[in-house]
Amino acid sequence: AVATQKEIQSGPTISGSLAAEKEARLSAEVPGAVVQALVEAGQRVTRGQLLARIDDAAIQQAYLAARSTLASAQSAASNAERELQRARTLVAAGAIAERDLEQATTGNTAAQAQLAAARAQVASAQQNLDRTRITAPFTGVVATRDVSAGD
Repeated sequence: AVATQKEIQSGPTISGSLAAEKEARLSAEVPGAVVQALVEAGQRVTRGQLLARIDDAAIQQAYLAARSTLASAQSAASNAERELQRARTLVAAGAIAERDLEQATTGNTAAQAQLAAARAQVASAQQNLDRTRITAPFTGVVATRDVSAGD
């Protein structure tokens, strides 16, 4: 083979800048220390991939407390519902006064409100727990990583 010197040609010279089609700056929605930073700058990620985790010990405790409150509220609401049914039956039979039925109705309404509040607490605690996991919003490449474990 004979080696010769030639000029290598490529496509036309183009000037300008490159811009990402999509860009997202991620931040934590709950307070806490970063326990894991799982990706590096330049790494490809897929949508939903775990990028980092925030310490969730306190949030986990709040979630468990909210579930306990929900169980208690469900029990109280069930008891209040049965008490209301009994009061309706007894009023119909003339065994108790209307005032007792009104009290049972008020107690049932209060128990149902507490149950709804407990459900909302559990949903909020679950949402906070979910927010301790930072995931990629779309498939792409990590441009920069401004956080490390312990931050």
